[in-house]
Amino acid sequence: MNPAPARILVVEDRPVDREYFRIVLGYGGYQVLEATDGADALHLIRHERPDLVLTDVMMPTMDGYELARAIRAEPEIAGTRVVFCSAGYREEEAKTLAHAAGAMRFAVKPIEPEALLALVAEVLAEAMPPVAQPISRVELERAHLRLLSDKLVAKVDELERETAERQRAQALAARREAQLAGIIASAMDAIITVDGEQRIVLFNAAAERMFGHPASHVVGGPLDALLPERFRTVHAGHIRAFHNTGVTARRMGALGAISGLRANGEEFPIEAAISQLEMDGAPYYTVILRDISQRMEAEAVRQEAERQKDEFLAMLGHELRNPLTPIRNAAHVLSRLEVEEPRVRWAQRIIESQVVHLTRLVDDLLDVSRIARGKIVLKRTRVGVAHLLRQAVESAQPLMRDKQHHLGLTVPAEDLTLEGDPTRLAQVVHNLLDNSAKFTPEGGCIELAARALGDEVEIEVRDNGAGISADLLPQVFDLFHQGDASLDRAQGGLGIGLTVVRRLVELHGGHVEAHSAGPGQGARFSVRLPLVEAGAEPPEPIAATTAGGDTGMRVLVVDDDPEVNQSTVMILEMEGYQVRSVDNGADAIEAVRDFKPRAVLLDIGLPGLDGYEVARRLRQQPGGKELTLLALSGYGHEEARERARGAGFDDHLTKPATPNDLLAILSRVARSTPGG
Repeated sequence: MNPAPARILVVEDRPVDREYFRIVLGYGGYQVLEATDGADALHLIRHERPDLVLTDVMMPTMDGYELARAIRAEPEIAGTRVVFCSAGYREEEAKTLAHAAGAMRFAVKPIEPEALLALVAEVLAEAMPPVAQPISRVELERAHLRLLSDKLVAKVDELERETAERQRAQALAARREAQLAGIIASAMDAIITVDGEQRIVLFNAAAERMFGHPASHVVGGPLDALLPERFRTVHAGHIRAFHNTGVTARRMGALGAISGLRANGEEFPIEAAISQLEMDGAPYYTVILRDISQRMEAEAVRQEAERQKDEFLAMLGHELRNPLTPIRNAAHVLSRLEVEEPRVRWAQRIIESQVVHLTRLVDDLLDVSRIARGKIVLKRTRVGVAHLLRQAVESAQPLMRDKQHHLGLTVPAEDLTLEGDPTRLAQVVHNLLDNSAKFTPEGGCIELAARALGDEVEIEVRDNGAGISADLLPQVFDLFHQGDASLDRAQGGLGIGLTVVRRLVELHGGHVEAHSAGPGQGARFSVRLPLVEAGAEPPEPIAATTAGGDTGMRVLVVDDDPEVNQSTVMILEMEGYQVRSVDNGADAIEAVRDFKPRAVLLDIGLPGLDGYEVARRLRQQPGGKELTLLALSGYGHEEARERARGAGFDDHLTKPATPNDLLAILSRVARSTPGG
């Protein structure tokens, strides 16, 4: 068993000193008893028998010397260890008196915590010394008188200091009062003070300018005259709420945005705050007002600019993605034709890889803007780390193939699970792989690995490429910052992919770091994300099949872009689907009645009836609820997806959707169709 902690009695008449000793000694592991003067302490010593007494000297009723002598006079407690801690003015005399009274040590306050704990430990470890030879009564009284004399001189000095301080405080208060009057007079905000009856007693120059009234016309009048009728009850309620609290000191509160009333009857928006102060038992209320007309106008302009920016970015994404769709479809058709001409195969691979590259640039450009404006909403679910890595490797294959990179994958043996948006997490890993592919020469090596580090997972992408210079390394995740600023821009890119990585990782509660030994030494990017308990991984994506060829499932393609329309039809017909196409919403509704498709690929930006309205009308037709409606649109932001779901679409594909993704969805629909 551990020995019981030593018990120490602290004898101090000053609460702040008792608290100091209690905290320090408690930190040292001692049990602390407390007394406010010698008489109380003597009583505690008789009953509690502390191991050590730390006592002040000057105390009411019985001072420290008297306490020490009383302890030594009683045989049962004469062995109690006593240490004096005092701010004596004559240290030598104080030590003499302490020694004569039987104290073991004398310490001068203030005493540092470490020194106090060391002193206590030393005294507790020492044996009690033999009783000291008493000094003469005359010497003892002389030393005592000197201490009392010093105490009296100190008290006089203290009173003189207090008097001087009070005089300085009064002078300072007078100066501050004059300064306050000047501040109130010159303040840019309106300052109005009213009494308990809501009569104006102060009306500064800014208030005169703001309301158009001279102070002489409003002082003594009601504050309500400066407020529109509908706000007078609101203001009176705030005053009542302040008054009912019974506050006797200053209290502040915001009134928020209300309206003021100028002398010419014009209303204008103001921001107000109120404070209460009671003087001589009477309440006064000061209202500080600010005209926010220009701010509100600027905010309206800012919101309109933000709205226009959102519309522009949405349109930009739509216009950039639309041309990519027929290009990607054409590349897919070339791959399905099985032409043996090497130059055709080469062209098809170039088209596919550049479409992937352009699509990623468009996505990153739009994403970095959405993230900066807080427009990204994560759809969190459980994501297996192994699944995430395999998915990233599969999507990165076209990036690696052109430059014949070797891509290695190390999957953690344990079952690691994240909670986050699977699409955005895959984008993080894809962007890191894309970055390494850009800056790694042909035939280079890129490694993707993950491992558990405590309650986090570290996902690492390492390459043996161009590396990063020491001066660039701190800015590598900054927007539009790239190391290669030469005109040839051999590696390409906008310098935003890594910015998107950092911000998406931060949205998931993680952080990302870049490491490199320098140019030519390769680079390593490390992403750390919090782990959660293992959960179900998302199912593996359904591979595209030719289920349409077996079932002859009918598909209607609706797109006003002829090249998108024709190339999509060609892909679907090559897979065995029965396809019809139209280029507007009205014809789409009619074609569904006549053609009776199982699935409809529907563009959003159609002339006349847009895709949302077409979807709503199709759902209302007989059999419309059984239709599979797929939005195929250049609008890829979350608002567009939410709106598509609200209009009745089953799924939303952003252009240029990969033919494999489109065929996978149609294959799933075909298999779910009775008899399909």
